[in-house]
Amino acid sequence: MTIAEFEDCLDRFGEDVSTWPAPQRDRARALARNSAEARALLREAATLRRMIAGKRVAAPAALMRRILSGRIVLRGR
Repeated sequence: MTIAEFEDCLDRFGEDVSTWPAPQRDRARALARNSAEARALLREAATLRRMIAGKRVAAPAALMRRILSGRIVLRGR
């Protein structure tokens, strides 16, 4: 597995390699054992997931009222 393939799998499957399909999982584990770059990518992906998971963004109250009332106009339609 190349670093590019590894990054693609990270993007598609997440940083928990144990959940990846078996062929990619086995190759990723082998790469991570031998590549500091692959280990760094795993750490970065885990950090990003934690950062995103901890953030909740609420819509402004006025927007929520418009959405719930059905008064949203979609442009270009």
